[in-house]
Order: sequence, then C-alpha cells, then structure tokens
Amino acid sequence: MTRDGHAVLALPPPLSLGRQRSTLEVKEPGQSRARREELDYEVDFVVSADQRGLGHPEPKLALVFDAKPEVSFVVDGRVVAPSPNGIRRYELGVRQS
Repeated sequence: MTRDGHAVLALPPPLSLGRQRSTLEVKEPGQSRARREELDYEVDFVVSADQRGLGHPEPKLALVFDAKPEVSFVVDGRVVAPSPNGIRRYELGVRQS
C-alpha cells in the first residue's frame, strides 16, 4: 500500500526485539508481475496494552513497553522505569463516563 507517495508496510504481530527480516512482493506501476525483495529492519521497541486489570474493582489499563535498554519512555511527563526483566509498565486508571 502507498500513502502520499510512500510505501506503507504493516508488520504482523507478534513483533520481537532485534534484527528482523521479511520478504515483500513489490509491484511497480505499469508492471504486471511482482518481484520479491528481502527487507532487513531493526525493532527497537514494542508497545502493547494489558487489559487484564479492566475487570478489577478499580479498573486499570496498563501500557506495556518491551524495549532495548537504551530506549526510554515518558508518559504523562514521567519516565517509565524498567523492571528487573527489562519490561516497562504504566498503569492508567479507567473511569466509566
């Protein structure tokens, strides 16, 4: 898919940190056949939502950051520090409206 003249690639989950390789099919305008290309890329961080806390009496949604050690995250003006296993979590209270 292209957007504003640039190729857009959706990477299927689950993503893992580090060097990755994907095979793409590239079809150029005016060409009837696609060619295969290898794409090497680096994943520095993965962000996901942990919804398990939504069923608690005081519901919470957690943002989970899996990242290389040199990557840092700031949420609501605060640095999210890594746990001993390197995963960072930021919990948000959820209210009914």
